Amino acid sequence: MLIVRFCFKACCYLLVLLLAGLWLKPHASFTHNVVDTIPWQTDPVLLKTVSSKSNIQKLEHGQFALDYVTTLNGISPRQLIWFIQNQAQYTATVNNTDWQWFQLSHPSAHSALTVIDSPDTKSDRLVPGTTFEELELLEQTQWRMQLRVKSFGEQGMTFDVLHAGYRVGQLNYVFYPVGTGTKVTFNAELGLSIPLIGEISNFYLFKKVMPEHLLEAWLLHNLETYQHMEKLIPILYQQRSHERFLIS
Repeated sequence: MLIVRFCFKACCYLLVLLLAGLWLKPHASFTHNVVDTIPWQTDPVLLKTVSSKSNIQKLEHGQFALDYVTTLNGISPRQLIWFIQNQAQYTATVNNTDWQWFQLSHPSAHSALTVIDSPDTKSDRLVPGTTFEELELLEQTQWRMQLRVKSFGEQGMTFDVLHAGYRVGQLNYVFYPVGTGTKVTFNAELGLSIPLIGEISNFYLFKKVMPEHLLEAWLLHNLETYQHMEKLIPILYQQRSHERFLIS
């Protein structure tokens, strides 16, 4: 029993030292790329209605549960998953400039989506096992999130949230075909649920990595992205047999 207690205390001590080092380490920055002109905008009235269906809850050990429900009108689950799977590897031309599909799905905030590791060595498609990084701008703050695809299909998708190579959360999306398009239900848990270690880790995560005060802005940002996709996906899907994609 004494050995177990000693090992537990030693692990906690080492964890505290590790987090202290990470805390003092400067947050990695990136150059934000903005699509300067796009032929559509988000609808603030609709966004206010949809955002009322989102929720954030802080849990026992400092982790967060998040959820929302929204509908993409005129978009089928097949079209949605086709877009999401290809948003890293394909570009579309706007005013003689090529932009990654990911950038076009939120022109003012999405900076880049980069595949870090994938079982598909011939493309940048998002498939189960793919690890990728999203760079975004939230309320003038740089937001960096690393994800690993756990499951992917027309019924929905699940991503593990990673930090320093460790799983620190999970994002779950379920897609339902409805008369007007696709209903999306989202739920996530960010942070660790382990007593003591989780509380220490979550303090660091939600101060330095995914700042707590930006979680509501991140949910709103996701809802805005769906509005952009409502306009973007039909344009791209009509050109799916083309070698190049054009937005005019």
